[in-house]
Amino acid sequence: MELKKINSKKSSGSVDVLIGLQWGDEGKGKIVDVLALGYKAVARFSGGPNAGHTLLIGDKEIILHVIPSGIIRTGLDNFIGNGVVLSPYLLKEEIEGLQKLGLDVKNRLFISIRAHMITPAQVFLDKALEYIKSSKEKIGTTQKGIGPTYESKINRSGLRMEDIFATNLQKRYDKIERDILKRIKSYGVKPSNVDFNLSEEKKKFFEGVKFLRSYEICDVSEKINKYLSMGKSILAEGAQGTLLDIDHGSYPYVTSSNPSIGGVCTGLGVAASSIDKVYGVTKAYTTRVGSGPFPTELDCKIGEKIRKKGREFGATTGRPRRCGWLDLTLLRYAVILNGVTDLVVSKIDVLEKFEKIKLCTYYNPYHNWPPSNLSKVNLKEISFPGWKKSIQESKSVSELPDELIIILNKIQEFCQVNISHISVGAERNQVIEV
Repeated sequence: MELKKINSKKSSGSVDVLIGLQWGDEGKGKIVDVLALGYKAVARFSGGPNAGHTLLIGDKEIILHVIPSGIIRTGLDNFIGNGVVLSPYLLKEEIEGLQKLGLDVKNRLFISIRAHMITPAQVFLDKALEYIKSSKEKIGTTQKGIGPTYESKINRSGLRMEDIFATNLQKRYDKIERDILKRIKSYGVKPSNVDFNLSEEKKKFFEGVKFLRSYEICDVSEKINKYLSMGKSILAEGAQGTLLDIDHGSYPYVTSSNPSIGGVCTGLGVAASSIDKVYGVTKAYTTRVGSGPFPTELDCKIGEKIRKKGREFGATTGRPRRCGWLDLTLLRYAVILNGVTDLVVSKIDVLEKFEKIKLCTYYNPYHNWPPSNLSKVNLKEISFPGWKKSIQESKSVSELPDELIIILNKIQEFCQVNISHISVGAERNQVIEV
């Protein structure tokens, strides 16, 4: 007897991925908004409300934290995957804000039953942990409870979205709170030390839970794979950036999840074989928020000029971002790690009318990221002449100044990947497809 062969074929749909290649804040939300028209759905696979994707639609500035940026485009479904952690109340606020703009959220948003919920006690713990650290030890987290929630996920004590329908939700919530408060008490931290009202936040938590019970809480992995089997393509939207990856970033100054390519499969429940294009987004310069190494940081008037022109302030916290020249060593590392097929360069217009623009090509004596000893790093930077005219009205590469083309060619050559899109302004129509 022979073993029968079945007619198994790969799904005709695919998952394309958009990932940040720096320390986050690369302008991913706008690029998702631009690319989204070519897909049936957009799916968020990692992170939490520590993310902030800013979209400028006409005269309206829209900031998204957990909901995928595809929600702005009519007719697209939006998935929040199991790799995301979310605050029920903050998600409620985000949904209500979008509804006030006339957007249909309820019929187009699908939330994974396996996504973990952030409880008020976990937010309190996040604040307490940062409070007790010395200034040199502080990570610079957004203190939204992200880390403690992923911690609960790993030690198998967390609450998932499926639990909002459980009859013992209150009992399980109370146990999590008791255990965390006992831990915080051992640190000697009081709510007044970190300006936190636990009872008020608990009330908001259950308001959010009640609100979300009327939304589609489902097996997102099953739904996405069904889409793929039907030939529908999906855009996976990353939060934060590669250098904040818990495994591959500038540890310990990182986030608590995997915003790099590996997080797509685990955070959405899709096979690696379903991934096709990988769009990697980089600014034309480099920024980071919070503590941690930053080899090309410009703690001077040039850095301040970039910050002001680029409006480099956190979408979630409002904190000023640290600014510096584009680090090609860091960028090449992220391109290789993620298998980037298409490079997207954002906010290139911020560097208009600079006399000189620099690119970092390696750290002497280290040629690769991450260098083993940052205290001994000496940068090798190449200087390029800037361009004098505005590029914000440019519609094609041929309209860009030669000085800029030279810089873009250097980026491509160094990273060994082609640039597919160039953002020359804040509006959705200010993106050049190469």
